Amino acid sequence: MERGCNFHVLWFDKYEHLCVPRGVAQEHAYKYHLTRAVLIQHLANPLRLGEGESPRSYQFQSLECDAYRDYLALNAVHFIMCSHGEATKSEQDPLSLENLSIGYQVARAGYCVAFINDIYFQSSKV
Repeated sequence: MERGCNFHVLWFDKYEHLCVPRGVAQEHAYKYHLTRAVLIQHLANPLRLGEGESPRSYQFQSLECDAYRDYLALNAVHFIMCSHGEATKSEQDPLSLENLSIGYQVARAGYCVAFINDIYFQSSKV
């Protein structure tokens, strides 16, 4: 936070199944669901926040729920970074379409979308 940037992590219950990478055997999917649950709990822990800090992790039912709309109305969102979920497998693949539809819905609502799957951070200098 030294540079004055504020990042919020948003979690959507409707898309929880997308946390499991393509090709992972069903018997190993629990690992990804567990990791997601641990991250949600860890980032939501109020003991991690300094005095006067606001939460940086928010959980919503879906992109269509009232709580998410309220969040957008109360926060100055400049852009949204998300994964495309290896969405290039096929134009007909249901998971590819669902991953891309999230970015589409966000862009359609007027927000800039950055797909960050292939970004490498090498320096924090502007």
